[in-house]
Amino acid sequence: MAQEDLRGPAYALEWTENQHRCSRRHFASAEKLRADIQGQGEAPQRPEPRRRLLVLHRLSVDYTRALTDLLDIDADFIDAHIGRLSYRPLVRRRKADGAATRARFACFEYPELVSMPKGLPADVKRALLARSARVEDDDDIAREPPLYAISDEKAVMFCRASLWKCAKADVLLLDRPVDDEIPSFESLLYSSLSEEWNGDPSNDVDIRSLVQDLVVHQWSGFFDAVASNISSSAHQTTALYWQAQESLERNLNSAELHERLFETSGTTYSSKSDWESLLSRLNRHVTLLSHLAPISTQPPNSNANTPSTSSPPLEKQPVYTRGVPPTELIPRRHRTTRSGNGTVAADNQNKHALDRVSYMGGILLPLSIVSSILSMSDPFSPTGPMFYVFWAVAVPLVFVAVLVIYADSIRKAEVWIEVASDSNSDSNSTNNTSASTTEEKPERDLEGQSDPYVGALGLTALGKGNENEGEEEEGEEEGVGSDSFDEPVMMVEKLFKDAGSRRWQKEQLGWGGACKTALRIYKLKKGRPPNWIRHGRTA
Repeated sequence: MAQEDLRGPAYALEWTENQHRCSRRHFASAEKLRADIQGQGEAPQRPEPRRRLLVLHRLSVDYTRALTDLLDIDADFIDAHIGRLSYRPLVRRRKADGAATRARFACFEYPELVSMPKGLPADVKRALLARSARVEDDDDIAREPPLYAISDEKAVMFCRASLWKCAKADVLLLDRPVDDEIPSFESLLYSSLSEEWNGDPSNDVDIRSLVQDLVVHQWSGFFDAVASNISSSAHQTTALYWQAQESLERNLNSAELHERLFETSGTTYSSKSDWESLLSRLNRHVTLLSHLAPISTQPPNSNANTPSTSSPPLEKQPVYTRGVPPTELIPRRHRTTRSGNGTVAADNQNKHALDRVSYMGGILLPLSIVSSILSMSDPFSPTGPMFYVFWAVAVPLVFVAVLVIYADSIRKAEVWIEVASDSNSDSNSTNNTSASTTEEKPERDLEGQSDPYVGALGLTALGKGNENEGEEEEGEEEGVGSDSFDEPVMMVEKLFKDAGSRRWQKEQLGWGGACKTALRIYKLKKGRPPNWIRHGRTA
């Protein structure tokens, strides 16, 4: 048959015993298709079995009216194919009459690989393919299938095949080819029907199962193509796999609906297994691609005018990742505070409530203990001459209790502190910065607040790595990787400075440092030591 006949709006695949082969018959217009359908209905019973499948590429208003009027095809079924939507028949149609209940349908989406000219930009190739798919004075009302480039020479088009089976005829609605080549799906359809119809004349071929097998074959070829042609654009890859996921899920929903409406309880094979297997294969592809995302050691917007005589060592270059989720770049101890605003707010409220209870207990407990002890003697009663003893003992105890609670809340905080250069803490030299006589101007004094409870909250959050710290550090240290979270951002300014040479050292406040902070002997200021070195790299 001529190539232009296959590219026509509609044709019929037929087989008779006299021919012993499958033939195509082209319909140039909707009037010829209507006349053929009416002639099939009025023809007398033929002596030999005759099998027939109508295939339509283009759906104009005339072809649509012929299908709905003569073959009793549901108009919603055609609208779903045109709009690339899911089709779910109404209950009243399935139970209206016997002819309607015998009608079966199936909707599939499958990938069709197409070739593109070499050496052309992607937008030019897309324009050429779209223009080749259009014909002048064409009244096709179907939407064009989505098209994605998977390499410089190949593209994939996600087509739709809608099958309607009834007593009068079997109708297969397809998307229009985009070029002069015969689509691989239609070539497989012709060869498969020829083989099935020539095999056993008495055996009735299940067209729906045959079409589904061809669709599954197309998906297998798609996975083989994308496995050997991985696009360098993350946006194109994401859009491609998103469309594949959507198409496979629609096929799975169609199979589930078909089994619920038509399959009997004794059926052993489930058509859903094919789509579940393909969805699982797609998920494995996506997971593998996420793990194989390339990591570049050069910034995406590097300054080309910066002179460079030699490339710096690899360990001093910032690492830029592409395709890695942002949460994977944050240290594990910081991720819980970035899970959501609601969770962070709830955690902060819980911490505030616990701290309020602690300070309230620190104030009330000494008062109750002292009052209970002094109540055993009358001179210490409120009307007695020695009542002042109660206040003389209770007030210092309250101060000590609040001091202990406050010190316990900040003793684990890591800070930069000045120590003598001949200190015994040489074992921690990897965390030390070089000596300097100048001081960096602090950004904020967290201990300048009058309420020690508020200061305790800030220091406790600082020691644990809260969300505010991470946001401020990202703004202050531009270009610094996620490991900047591991270094303290607070400095200790001593009221009484040591004489002699000094150097900065990272250490925890401890009980002594926390008590000195509460007594204002140590003053905490936000900032880092001069010539601060982060993990062996100068910041």
